[in-house]
This record gives sequence, C-alpha cells and structure tokens, in this order.
Amino acid sequence: MKKITLLIIVLISCLGFSQNLVTNGDFQTGVATPWTGNAANVVDLGASNFVNQANITAAGNPWDVNLSQNINLVSGKTYKLTFDAFTDSATGTRTILSGLGQNNAPYNSSTSTTTLTSNLQTFTYLITITYGDAVGDRVLFDMGAGTGYVFIDNVSVVEVLPLIQDFETPVTYSNLAAFSGTSVSVVADPVTGTSNGQVLKGIQGPGGDIWQGVEFVQTAKKAKLTTNKTMTVDVYCSQAFNILAKVEQGGTAPISATGQAYTTPGQWQTLTFNFAVPMDNTSVANGEYQKIIFFGNWKSTNDGFNNPLVPLTFYINNIRAEETIIPVTLPLIQNFETPNTYTSLASFSGSTATVVSDPVTGGTNGLVLKGVQGPGGDIWQGIEFVQTEKKAKLTTNKTMTVDVYCSQAFNLLAKVEQGGTGPNSANGQAYTTPGQWQTLTFNFAVPMDNTATANGEYQKIIFFGNWKSTNDGFNSPLVPLTFYLDNVRAEEAPVVPVTDPAPMTPAPTPPARLAADVVSAFSDAYTNEVVSAWGPDWGPFSSTIVDNPIATNPTKKISMISGKTFAGIVLGSYYDLTQFTHFHMDYWIPSPLLTGQTISIKLSNHAAQNGETSGIQTLPVPQGGQWVSLDIPLADFVAASNPANLARNSIKEIVITAARADNQQPLYMYFDNLYFHKNTTLSNEEFQLSQVKLYPNPASNMLNIQSANTIQSIVVYNVLGQEVLNKEVNSLSTGIDVSSFSNGMYVVKTLIGGVTSSTKFIKE
Repeated sequence: MKKITLLIIVLISCLGFSQNLVTNGDFQTGVATPWTGNAANVVDLGASNFVNQANITAAGNPWDVNLSQNINLVSGKTYKLTFDAFTDSATGTRTILSGLGQNNAPYNSSTSTTTLTSNLQTFTYLITITYGDAVGDRVLFDMGAGTGYVFIDNVSVVEVLPLIQDFETPVTYSNLAAFSGTSVSVVADPVTGTSNGQVLKGIQGPGGDIWQGVEFVQTAKKAKLTTNKTMTVDVYCSQAFNILAKVEQGGTAPISATGQAYTTPGQWQTLTFNFAVPMDNTSVANGEYQKIIFFGNWKSTNDGFNNPLVPLTFYINNIRAEETIIPVTLPLIQNFETPNTYTSLASFSGSTATVVSDPVTGGTNGLVLKGVQGPGGDIWQGIEFVQTEKKAKLTTNKTMTVDVYCSQAFNLLAKVEQGGTGPNSANGQAYTTPGQWQTLTFNFAVPMDNTATANGEYQKIIFFGNWKSTNDGFNSPLVPLTFYLDNVRAEEAPVVPVTDPAPMTPAPTPPARLAADVVSAFSDAYTNEVVSAWGPDWGPFSSTIVDNPIATNPTKKISMISGKTFAGIVLGSYYDLTQFTHFHMDYWIPSPLLTGQTISIKLSNHAAQNGETSGIQTLPVPQGGQWVSLDIPLADFVAASNPANLARNSIKEIVITAARADNQQPLYMYFDNLYFHKNTTLSNEEFQLSQVKLYPNPASNMLNIQSANTIQSIVVYNVLGQEVLNKEVNSLSTGIDVSSFSNGMYVVKTLIGGVTSSTKFIKE
C-alpha cells in the first residue's frame, strides 16, 4: 500500500475477505495490462509510484471515459471494492462512477457516485451481485460525466465472508466456556464510540496452564473450511500479542489450528486465520466446524505457548467464514391433530379450507390442513386459522417452518397477523417436490407483499397458494390447485386468553304490540320472522353471529376481531316496510371503549329486482358497559346512491358495522330485540286481553296455561330461540307436557285476539 494522506471510508465494517480478485491493482508493473478502456493510462508520479491517470477534457456520458478489468464474481455473494483516488488541485472537486458490473450486454451494474478532491482518499464499497452469472464480470470506473484529472490506485476486490458469529444473539452459540485458568464472558464493546455491540471477553492468567483459552459451540452456522480455508476475526486488546484459533467438531474432518499476530493495541484489528497452514500439531482444515477455540498465550514464533504465561485481557467479535446453516428443529405449534388448539379456520376470496387425513397413501402425518384454490375467485385467495394455545414468536428467530404437499410445484406465501404491536409480515417460498412432503422455511426477516419484518407474537397464520415465483405478487390468471399443510413450527409463546366481557343482565323487555305492527328478526317478545342467515360469509371482513344467552335470556353475540368489522343478517323474505316507521335494536359493548370506535346500521334490498338500494345510519358515540336501546326512524336511513330517503318496499338485509382505530383489538358486541315497528303499543284493554297465567312455575311435568280470553295458539321456544312446541288451542286454558324438556328457561308465546304476548317459565 502506498502513501495515504487522508482516509475516508464511505462504507466500512470489520470484514472477512479472501484474496484480491484484481490483477495489477496498484499499477506497479508500469503498464495498464490487464486493465482496458480508453482511460487506461499508467503514469509514474515519482519515485516509482505508479497510478492510472485520465484527463477528461469534455463532459459527456459517464461511460464515454472508462477504466475496467474483467474479474470473476459469483451471483449472490458480497464483495468489498476498495481503491485510492484523487484529482488535481486545478480541478478541485469532481465525481466518478465506481462499482462492479457485467462486461457484456445487458451491462447490468452496481455503482456508486464517488466524489474526488485533490487529497488522496481511500474509498470502500460493499456490493452484492444480484444480476446472475450468465454474463462475465468486471470492476469499472466511469469518468466521462465531468472534466478534469482522475488518478486511481490500489484497486482491490475481495469476497466478503459471511458473518457466522457476532455474539449479539445468545441462541446462536452454546457451551461458552473457559479452561485451564481463564475466564470468559459476553460483554459490551470496550471501545468508546464504536458499534461492535456484544463481544466475547477472555481473561488469561496470572495463574493456570500456559495453554489456557476460551471456547464456544456454534448452534446456527458452522465454519465451512473446505474450499476456502480462511476465517477472519476482529480482535481488540490493550497490548500486542499472538493468538491461536482452533476449530473442532468437524465431523470426520481433522482438528485444525493456526496463529496470527495482533499488532494494533487499543484498536480493533481484523485477523485472517488460514487453516491451510496448520499449527500446534494439527492438520489442514477440511470440513464444517461447530466448535471454535482461542488461545491468547500463543508464541510469536508459532511453535507453542509462552512460558511463563503472559496475563492479558482480549476481546473477540465478528467471526466470518464460508458458512453451513445448522438445521434447527423449532417447536411444533400446530399439527391440526387437536381441534381446540386452533379456531377461525376459514377460506376467503374463492378458496376452501378443511382438515383432512394425510393425502399420501401410508403417510404418517395424521390430520392436515387442506386448501383448494380456484378455478374462480380472487387471485389473492387463501386459507387461515387462529392459534388458541401457542403463538408464533417471531422476535429473535424470525423463521417458521411448514410441511407442504401438492401434486404440482407452486409458490406459497405465508403471512402472520394478530401480533400485538408487531407488524403484519409475509414471506414466500417455493414448493419444488410434487407428490412428496417438503419442509419450507419462511423467513419473516425478508418481508414481502408490502409487509414489514416480523417482530411480535402472532396468533393468525394465513397461506396464499397463488403466489408468484418472482415473489412480487399473485399469479394472474389464478392457478387452480389443491395443497396440504402440516407441522407448523416456530419459536413459541403461550396464548393468554382474552377475557370475553359480557353483560350481567339481559336486554330490556320491549313493550306489547299488535302482531301486525311488528316485523321481528330476533326477540322473545314477538313472533320472529324467518332469518335465512346469521353472519353470512361475505368475505374476509365479515364476522360470525352466535347465540349467547344472558341470564337465560336469548341474546346474539358478534365477535369482531382482526379486521372483522361487520356482521350481516339476511331475512328469509323481502319485506315491504313502507307502513313501518322505526328500526329497533338493543346492544351492549364493553367499557372502556376502544379508540375511535363507531357503530352504524345498514338496511339493504341487496339482489332485489332494481339492484341494491342501501341506507346507512351512523349511530351516536357508542356507550359501553350498559344496554343501549336504539329506536331509529326509518326516514333517517339515507340511500348512499340517492339523496332521497331509503326506499323501504323490499328490505332484505341488516348489516351491523363496527369501526375502530385498532383492528387488532377484540371487539365483542351483544344484541337483542332486533325488529321493525309502527311506533304503536297496546292499550290497557288490549294489554289485559293478552294476559295469560302459567302454573306451576317452575314446572317439572305439566305446565298449565290459562287466560280470561280465548287462546288461539301457543309456541314454546328455548333460550336459543329454537321452537320446541307449536300448538293450536282455541280455548280458555290448556296444558302441555314438559317432562321431556331439558332443564332451563323457556318462553311461551300466546296468540289471543290477534295479539301476541310472551311469558317465561322454568323447567326443572
């Protein structure tokens, strides 16, 4: 290396590297060969200090003036380009392009803009080759975009070895130990202002054996010392010393050791250990090694240990070598054998999802998840489920493995959601073994589909089978296929059950009304109309509606979680409500409210002859922790497509929508007494006419029903709103045998003089 008056490192780290791939990079041969290009011009600056000099007199395209050399690079590997450069004092400042690229069409390259001054500077760039190996490579300098002199010297391109250990992640090493008198620990970088993070600290002496040292075992990456037998290590100490590095646990490969001199006290220095030159009675390395050992008392003559021992404290970091990934068996978080370990098994946008037996004849996978996509539906269709016992913990280790089976090769995108404050994350992998189970490893540190790096504990797992092999979107048109999934593995965290808040008391009882004045979808006060669907599947944002009695009173519950923001109710017929005036619903939501929470109601005649006419009514700020009775004038439902009031001649659907600031937070909603009415109630005379007497109450065998007026009919419902008895009476009294009824609360609806009333009794 020749004189350097100023060192500017554009991008630098303590890097492991092998030999320089550039020939005549210092131009000391006095000729340009093998450099090419119209800027190849070697001159002597004096005292046999040869450099390449170019004088650009007219500015044009950067490549109009070029200095290049063909070299061999490998796609996917990272290289360090280093060179010295300056301009003359008359030019003062100018820029050039420097980098690595193809030496033939299409001339893809990775370059950086380098700013030169009249002072000699050293520039360093890290470049990963991403354009493939179809075309040869070169190191290049394009200088034609500016005028003035450009001097280039000491060009080197070296391969950067992979980082196999930096002591930042404890799970990547084990068996940290000291022996024969040393001590070992992982501590913070001892140098103020540097960025090495956690480093290995070894203290030797003053007592103990002269061959004392420190060691550890790699758990994530082995040092692969087969073709490239070098390993680089960053070392720091307050005094110069010699260190012996040794590798063991290489399978059948021999143990190997080699020594190097640390010569820069008070500074981090990168040492390159060449295990092709073995020492300490070992052999040339030729294997993949897990154990790494350092001896700080090695002699400078490389023929043994100092005697007496030299006490000192040294630090180790950033170990680099060719690597072999050590397979890690992650904890099993889902194998679909136990149904209560997952919930919300669903498909969306045209796919189907079921749990079935292993499709392989004689296979041992037991129950597996089956996904069928296509031929119709959205290109982003997929299948999903929610973990109920074990979350995928993607904080330190951001990988998840999944066993996949299909009859054809395809690409699969895995996505994780419901990670608390962790962002949604997705990663795609290729299934390449049709007709066989294959384990795919999804690395959520490489996010795709406009998501972020995973960093949380995730409950929901989603799979998209129509992912493109280029990892940049979905195939269009969709590729129909059937695939199977099993044995989902990841670092795990327990699922802490979310307390499901619920009302302590039932909803208020509605007033007595004439049957002709009410169209009821759900209420034990009136005769309910047929509802063809509670919570139909209208896509990924729709919620389910289930029965959830409160104090034995029939009640419906909606669970709006993870983006499930609305719930639909489909009436069994189209209803002409032009003579009706109000919509009624009682609802209960937890307190305190979620940030930004709103509720709205939509009435629709979806699929009616004239197309959909919808009306939406946004409710006032919700109230939590209590039953709220809504009685909304139908005139307040304004059609979105027409400023006039909603046409009410063919109402078919009711949609309840809840919006909130954080869709990751659970939202539970209970409702009762969902009906339309004419805003009329019974007079005292009508009310008295409808009164009945039930006895005994509670009843075990026979329940007697009596009224002062003729009972036309009775209908009995259980707490779930299911009809268990329907009987014509036409007399003042009757009896029903309830001995076969299950114990619990029941509702008896009586029709008397055209008026329906409800009375509860208990079967015991």
